[in-house]
Amino acid sequence: MPVTPVEKIWMDGELVAWESARVHVLTHALHYASGVFEGIRAYETDEGETGIFRHDEHLKRLERSAKLYYMDIPFTHEQLREATHELIARNGFRSCYIRPLVFRGYGTMGLFPLDAPVDVVVAVWEWGAYLGEEGKRNGVRAKIASWRRISPDSLIPHAKASGQYLNSILAKIESTKAGYDEAILLDTRDTSARAPGRTSSSSATGASTRLGRRRRSSTASTASRSCRSRATSASRSSSATSPARSSTSPTRSSSPERRPSSCRCARSTTT
Repeated sequence: MPVTPVEKIWMDGELVAWESARVHVLTHALHYASGVFEGIRAYETDEGETGIFRHDEHLKRLERSAKLYYMDIPFTHEQLREATHELIARNGFRSCYIRPLVFRGYGTMGLFPLDAPVDVVVAVWEWGAYLGEEGKRNGVRAKIASWRRISPDSLIPHAKASGQYLNSILAKIESTKAGYDEAILLDTRDTSARAPGRTSSSSATGASTRLGRRRRSSTASTASRSCRSRATSASRSSSATSPARSSTSPTRSSSPERRPSSCRCARSTTT
């Protein structure tokens, strides 16, 4: 899917022009895929503001992924939140896709990476439904890939790491060349599966497909299921007959203890 350029990208603490966001050809992550990332969505709310879906949870997983791969992020959680808010506003988006990336940069080569610097990027752009609007309306055709999902004994299943997606790329290419919209990756036991877009077993969002004994498959977002559950609970409560609206300023999130039991609670707001 083509990426439409925007005005700015956030790189290591600075907003830089889209065309100037470059790395050296000897960047460690370019050769060894030593990076971790997140895929986050921001949506325009009913109030005309921008809500970032589970922003804190995604950033916490980014931090966990980096830690598991021995990368110390040189920015705090709050700095990354504020950088994302500023970036969305600077590019004039109400809704968009957000890609934070932490990777080992230029300075050293070889499989011992701890001397390589750790760089951080946040980019935003317009990106529609992953499998297209028609796929959302009518469903998609999926093929069980001949490739197996990488064993959790080989890599870290709790990390959303760049290199782990090579497994997904092979499955996606195979299914597309065979005329399907998506692939399904089985594990070594043939009892569970993942769509290529999800490699982490602890994803905040993402497609997950599980096959039971009768081979009935279902696909759902972990975060969406969580929100639906809270929304259902809220609708049954006499004190939550309608979605609560945030009273915080557009650039701040409600604190977790103040969030109401509704889907809106999963969003932190920004201008």
